[in-house]
Amino acid sequence: MIGEVVTDSGPPIHLAEVGADRVWELFEEIRVPDIVSQEVTARPLPGAKTLAHPRFQVVATGKAVLALARKLGTRHYLARNDALVLAHACYGATRLLLTDDLEVRTAAKREGMIPVGTVGLLLRAHLQSIYSYAQLIELLDRTLASSLYITADVVEEVKRAAWNPDH
Repeated sequence: MIGEVVTDSGPPIHLAEVGADRVWELFEEIRVPDIVSQEVTARPLPGAKTLAHPRFQVVATGKAVLALARKLGTRHYLARNDALVLAHACYGATRLLLTDDLEVRTAAKREGMIPVGTVGLLLRAHLQSIYSYAQLIELLDRTLASSLYITADVVEEVKRAAWNPDH
C-alpha cells in the first residue's frame, strides 16, 4: 500500500464513472485540495461520493501553498486551480500526484514528481491483484468509451503491459 498521495479532480471523477472505486485501496491517504473538493462536490460530479470515503482528506489551502501556487503557475503557465493542486503536492510529503491533465503532468515531472493518471491507476490496481485481468480490460474499455482524453492506443498499450499468460 502506498502512503500519501495528492489528487486533482480527474481520477476520482473518471474512476467513479467506470465503477473502479476499489483503486483507492492502493493508498493509505488521498489528500484532496479544498479547491478540488469544491469542484467535484458543487455540481455534483461523479466522484463526489468517493471523496466522502475516510481515506480521502480534504486539505485547506493556506498562505504558504497559495504563494507556492502563484510561483508554480507562473513558472509552468498553469491555470490557478491546476497550480494549486501542484502546489499542494509539492508542499506535502508526497511525490506522487494523481492527475489526467497533460499540463499538470508535465509540470509535475519538471518539479520532480511522479504523475499518475486514471489508466495508470487501473494498471497498478491490477498489478496489485485488486482487479483481475478480465476486470481490468472491462474497466479500460469503459474508460475509453467515457473519456474524450484517453486514446485507444494508450488503452491497448496498457492491456499489453498487463497481460500475463500465467493468469
